[in-house]
Amino acid sequence: MNDSTEPADRALIDDSGDAMEIAIPVQKDWFKIFFLTVWMCGWCIGGAYAIRKLSNDDVPHADRAFLAAWVAFWVVGVGYGAANWLWNVAGIERARFRNDGVVIRREVFGIGLSREYDASRVGKLRLADDFQKGAASLRSGRSYGARIAFDYVETTVKFGLRLDRGEAARIILKIQKRFTFTRT
Repeated sequence: MNDSTEPADRALIDDSGDAMEIAIPVQKDWFKIFFLTVWMCGWCIGGAYAIRKLSNDDVPHADRAFLAAWVAFWVVGVGYGAANWLWNVAGIERARFRNDGVVIRREVFGIGLSREYDASRVGKLRLADDFQKGAASLRSGRSYGARIAFDYVETTVKFGLRLDRGEAARIILKIQKRFTFTRT
């Protein structure tokens, strides 16, 4: 019996045709999912109460202005909380490599934002350790794992949130074998 087995890779790699696509589902943070669920329930109850109060005619004008401002803040909070919860439950990060460039996309249920990078300006694909910096990381003992990075013009682009170092290294090797522009 071998006890030194590697953890299963999260990333799914589709290497077909003229492109290689790496799909990396978000690593579930169950505490954050639970916390956001409870927070959103409380937040929605408070918002419903404020909206009901705002619709009453017997609320003084000064209180009405405060409640209107609070409801505006509440709407922003609901949007932020819902987006964060959805990302933690069903988020996927996709990296699509082609001979003419790279597309990095973060999405939830197929909806998301893409960033495109021209191959002639991409280089030095590598492992980028993402660890908290400073004394806070020493106290908490938290690390955020490895990511994959490449240089683009004068910036560094990173993708692959919380990948295991070994999995990130295996992905990098597969990409570099196929696309020469990632090696320079």
